[in-house]
Amino acid sequence: PAHVVMAFLAYVDGRVGHLGIEITPLRLPWSYRERFRLPVPAGLVVTDTLPEGPAHQAGVLLGDVIVEAGGRPVSAPHRLRNEIALTPPGHDIRLRVIRGGEIHELSLRPG
Repeated sequence: PAHVVMAFLAYVDGRVGHLGIEITPLRLPWSYRERFRLPVPAGLVVTDTLPEGPAHQAGVLLGDVIVEAGGRPVSAPHRLRNEIALTPPGHDIRLRVIRGGEIHELSLRPG
């Protein structure tokens, strides 16, 4: 029902953080999936970062491919948004990214 949705939106307003990035889904080569033991064949390539955003400050770079957030695979933008929404305000979220053929782990606090 609409009243439940409106109540939920009122509750989360201002509580759901952001990373300050733009992302695009990317299908990963089978070799990457095998090499990094990824459960899904896709990730999210970072196409832009806000200079003062949490991701930029934590070291996320253009071209990084986000493959996990909060310990869960993220192969679509809504999955990343869900993980951010599940992160309590004031807490960090861990990202696993592929950069230059290597896995990097970053910790950042959604804004």
